[in-house]
Amino acid sequence: MFSIFRRKLLDSGILCGMTDVHSHILPGVDDGMPSLSESFSACLRLESLGIRRVFLTPHVMSGLPSNRPEFLRERFSEFVSGNPSGVEFRLAAEYMLDPGFPSHLDEGLLSLGGSRVLVETSYMGASPEFRNYLYGLRLRGYRPVLAHPERYLYLTVDELLSLRDGSLDFQLNLPSLAGAYGPEVRRRAFLLLRSGRYDFAGSDIHSLGTYLRVLSRLRLSGGDIRRLRELLRNNESLE
Repeated sequence: MFSIFRRKLLDSGILCGMTDVHSHILPGVDDGMPSLSESFSACLRLESLGIRRVFLTPHVMSGLPSNRPEFLRERFSEFVSGNPSGVEFRLAAEYMLDPGFPSHLDEGLLSLGGSRVLVETSYMGASPEFRNYLYGLRLRGYRPVLAHPERYLYLTVDELLSLRDGSLDFQLNLPSLAGAYGPEVRRRAFLLLRSGRYDFAGSDIHSLGTYLRVLSRLRLSGGDIRRLRELLRNNESLE
């Protein structure tokens, strides 16, 4: 399955100029980076890798009741006012499709620019209302982007593709390709990548050290690098 002629991702130049559409760098709001100092250190390191722009996508879910738009905007303002790097930041969110989601939909969502909204579901099993939540998003004029579909192992690939079906975008986690979440997630990530099923790619970074260790072992064929470049070009279209 994997060609012996592969390059390290970090040596490929693919990250230079990248817009990252999925990150947990905004500090102290979820299970991502806990402090401004850690976040600012990450900003400087990401800048050194060539990252140009990052969407901050804190988790919004029933277990994090404070994460409403006003609160997140306040934290975002504090963050960008002290950002020591040249990386450009945008505020969005990663919405869990759980029983609390309809109230978030009613108050308005933090999007990836325009109408696209990053969403996720549980790794244990989707809510019975999962498809209804997706339908409700579309009725309000949003286009859902499903974060890391390769990680929902209770769904078959065919079931995932039936969800996509022209009205749902897929976002690849780069660490999935390096086996960060196990061999089956890695296999599915390459399958979806090579069959052209992804629309965007992101880091889903929570910890800088962990993320860089994972990426340092990721090697890709020339074809896979070309496919990733296409996804990153799509990232650039998000404003």
